[in-house]
Amino acid sequence: MQEIPCCACILRSGSFTQMPLGSSFQELWNKTAPLVSNEGHRLTYEKERDWWKYLVWEVFKDLIQFKDFEAFFDYLYVRFEHSDSWCLYEDVLEVLEYLRSNNVTLAIVSNWDSRLPSLIDRLGISYFFHSMVISSLVGYEKPHPAIFQIALERTQLVSEEVLYVGDDPYLDYQAAKKAGLHSLHLDRDRRFPDHQERITSLHEVLDRL
Repeated sequence: MQEIPCCACILRSGSFTQMPLGSSFQELWNKTAPLVSNEGHRLTYEKERDWWKYLVWEVFKDLIQFKDFEAFFDYLYVRFEHSDSWCLYEDVLEVLEYLRSNNVTLAIVSNWDSRLPSLIDRLGISYFFHSMVISSLVGYEKPHPAIFQIALERTQLVSEEVLYVGDDPYLDYQAAKKAGLHSLHLDRDRRFPDHQERITSLHEVLDRL
């Protein structure tokens, strides 16, 4: 069985994990209008940037008295393009290397902007992936089934051959299931102990292949 993980399974922000912003950011992310309209249109750079600008403003507006929000956002937007702003989870490289060495086709399916492929490359892990299906580039985002279909087409696999691993119980686990893929919910923080088909580390994926 081949594997298609989501980006959040392998990557986390090094900055947010050290600041009391993680939960606020996630809550506002969930409440903000989707980045992609699910009409199959690639987003422009300007639309991507405007979306992030709105989200950053909502996160920080009650925390900081800005003298120049534009300059703050410009810095932050560029800063998070750099690989040293992100960390790979400890289990990632070992699992990716094992899967690659055993000829497992790997792909990323992510609700993110067009900068993700270059970031993955700078982190030194693009070699592992046959394809990256990024919502802003393909014009569909999870949980829409079209983004999973695009991943299947690019990897030349059928849904029954694929194990999708994601950290969001709705956008990843349930959405992949509805698209016909085998799916696992990666619950690193152990917040959903009663969820079926739940794992807490990527190492557990190896027992499911």
